[in-house]
Amino acid sequence: MKADLSLTEYGSASPVVQLDAEAVPVLSRLVTVTAVRGGYRLRPGAKIGMVRHGDLTVRVEPKLPIGHVLFLLGYAARPVGWSTEVVGTQEVAGFVPAVADAFARIAEDTVRQGLLQGYRRVSAAHSVAKGKLLTSKQLRTRYGAALPVEISYDRFGADIAENQVLKAAAEQVLRWPGLASSSRARLSRLLRTLGEVTADRAALWRPSRLNRHYHQALELAGLILADAASGLAAGRTPAFGFVAQMDVIYENFLAAALGQALTGRVPGQARAKHEGHLDVGRKLRYQLDFTWLVDGRPRLIVDAKYKFGAQAHRADIYQMVGYCSALAVPVAHLVYADGTGSSVITQHELTGSGIRVERHALDLSLPPQQLLAAVDALAVHLTADLPVPLTSGVQRNVGARPHPA
Repeated sequence: MKADLSLTEYGSASPVVQLDAEAVPVLSRLVTVTAVRGGYRLRPGAKIGMVRHGDLTVRVEPKLPIGHVLFLLGYAARPVGWSTEVVGTQEVAGFVPAVADAFARIAEDTVRQGLLQGYRRVSAAHSVAKGKLLTSKQLRTRYGAALPVEISYDRFGADIAENQVLKAAAEQVLRWPGLASSSRARLSRLLRTLGEVTADRAALWRPSRLNRHYHQALELAGLILADAASGLAAGRTPAFGFVAQMDVIYENFLAAALGQALTGRVPGQARAKHEGHLDVGRKLRYQLDFTWLVDGRPRLIVDAKYKFGAQAHRADIYQMVGYCSALAVPVAHLVYADGTGSSVITQHELTGSGIRVERHALDLSLPPQQLLAAVDALAVHLTADLPVPLTSGVQRNVGARPHPA
């Protein structure tokens, strides 16, 4: 019997459900699965999305409006030129269907004027010698034979990495349940347009002037294909899904937005996910969500926290004190995700150490342009202790992306 469970990020646990042993690790990619009397309970945390195992579909919806989440997700991947309005979300219910609809609209719009074409290196056995003769392969596989010859050559056409990635993502999304009929229609048209292009989720593409109009669709396709839940079909029962972590989305967004606010305006270089060691023996590893380097040395350190509870503050502060001590940075910043409209700044001066830890709040429920303005204001404050502080916000290169209805 088919079952569909819908939960909310950090919300209440599900009723008791019956699961087989194979389902538990599959569903654990999205929710915490706990054995209780009579079956299992599924408790949502920071992960959102959908996992389907056999006839059971489990969905976790975000607390934030879906359009906001898609903006955070997309901006983190591509801060320059990402739309402040995510297309299609106003008419689609649910996070995963909205991801599918946004991808379908953007991808279809991307290829509307025709597929991007280019050269692709091909290695094959051929009856006519052209291109480069693969001598070692010819001797190894066809020693003594004149034909066919092993050659490699450049073939011009649409079967290139950019189109291969789009096709792989479209095929993946069409497997998701609960898509809007309009999304399925767009994806089907997209696949027809892509025609004989080879679907390749691992194809490597490089941003260039020629494929600039593909960038937004390819970034979204990359998010879809990179998701760990898309490779769930390891057991006897078919399983697949799409899972995103709100804490990771927030961390990546904040790092991208701060980097965009500071780069080219104050001396230094942004570094996201800056890693190192706290100790001389290099056993205590750390990773900071955002670091601003001046002459190769950390001068500004920021950690994003997707929580806003007083019980967590003390441990967070201790963590930042350790970072300050190891990196010889006097000030550290904690930026909490908040939905109350608060932008409170709380300072903690530590006795006898010269270290100061500041706690900030960023309201993720703000519309995109207002949210970016809030990040700009935060950046001005964060750089106050730098040799050349930021004195005003940055003009963001984002805007509504026009699309056909």
